[in-house]
Amino acid sequence: MILLIYISLLLFSCTPNPIEKRRQITKSIKTTTIYLKAPAYKSFSQFKNDTLHYLEYNFEQRKHYYTDRRLGFLLKELELPVFSYHVSQGYKFKGGCDPSPNDSIATISFTLEKEVSTFEKFDRRIRPNVLVVKLKPFQADSALLLSKKYSQTKIRWSKEVENYYADKTIEEVLLIQKSPTK
Repeated sequence: MILLIYISLLLFSCTPNPIEKRRQITKSIKTTTIYLKAPAYKSFSQFKNDTLHYLEYNFEQRKHYYTDRRLGFLLKELELPVFSYHVSQGYKFKGGCDPSPNDSIATISFTLEKEVSTFEKFDRRIRPNVLVVKLKPFQADSALLLSKKYSQTKIRWSKEVENYYADKTIEEVLLIQKSPTK
């Protein structure tokens, strides 16, 4: 009789069954990178050797096409020679060519014309041909060694340097803006 009362209480009671384990609801979020169809790439010759318009169209207007891709992918499309490059601040690094090994690098700027031309354009408040690529930050240790190795040579952007940076991930592509007027 007691057993019958106990079973009936379990079956018909309003309180949850103490033997039954409650299920925990978990949420799962999946992220997917979608590459939107970017405007078609145009060769440098289609711009009649107008470097700035070539950079604006292919890299500034199509910058979302390069997001989350490797820097090597962008460099394969770039038809212009890189005269020099500069690495810039990470979360700690304050800028310049020689970060300390404990800092991180977040951007790399490609000078696509001779340095003299770039400085003349800044002086005249004209937009220079400098492509800035914001990268996912990474440690500066090897970059520091490469920077020192090629800092005194005529060719700062060597195949070794290109190969080192080729696997870094792009966050954003920018062009240097016009200098502010005085």
